[in-house]
Amino acid sequence: MGAQLRLPVQAGLDAPAVVALARERRLALRVADGGGGVPYDGVDWRAPALLVVGGEAAGPSAELLAAADEVVAIPLLGGVESLNAAVAGSVVLHCYVGVAAAPALVSCAS
Repeated sequence: MGAQLRLPVQAGLDAPAVVALARERRLALRVADGGGGVPYDGVDWRAPALLVVGGEAAGPSAELLAAADEVVAIPLLGGVESLNAAVAGSVVLHCYVGVAAAPALVSCAS
């Protein structure tokens, strides 16, 4: 069974609904943004989180960035400006799931 059938996924929510959902469920609100933040492999992924991946052109809204408990970035090399949103989400989720599967880890880099 594919991962998309094992993870709770929400789409089409506006920013206030996303923030309310994270707070209601006591989840860390982590927003992936190509413009900066903590490198994804340096984030402590042990706590349950709600991950927001913004659209490729506009990215996440200013409201979501302001409400984020942590802004997560994927460092890019060689002058690459951005990643496809599906690829970015997959990279970050791979790290998150890897840490969840190995409780001794704190982050992908540990």
